[in-house]
Amino acid sequence: MKHKQIKTRRGGVLVTVLFVIMAIAVISLGLFARTDRNLACGKNLAVRMQMDSLAHSGLEHARALLINPQGVDTSAPGYWQGQAGLQVESGSDYYDLTITQAPVGLTRRCSYTIQCQAYRLAEGQRIAQSNLQAEFRLHPAVAYW
Repeated sequence: MKHKQIKTRRGGVLVTVLFVIMAIAVISLGLFARTDRNLACGKNLAVRMQMDSLAHSGLEHARALLINPQGVDTSAPGYWQGQAGLQVESGSDYYDLTITQAPVGLTRRCSYTIQCQAYRLAEGQRIAQSNLQAEFRLHPAVAYW
């Protein structure tokens, strides 16, 4: 009789150990999945910050064009119709820029609306983008010069 009780205890201990190992495996798989998700969120945040910085660079480009318009073709109505596919450096990040003059008002010649859309291309599709719009007003002395 004593021999049967020892075998039953061994079987119970074996089942308990297997259950504990299974619980540890399930918990660790959950942690791995959560870590992968956090890593993907971190990469998305980094791409978003890069697109925002590129859009700000586009706004600075537009500001430089407004302050020094010597090389800009302003014959189109509304000041400058913009340009698509501009790059700060080689790679897959681009920005589109549009500068339009204020439609009415006494300071029409001094006020501009700048629109910049920054985006990243992957296999011909936009995978990330950031849009910025700004109002820019030149000093009248500069605008009429």
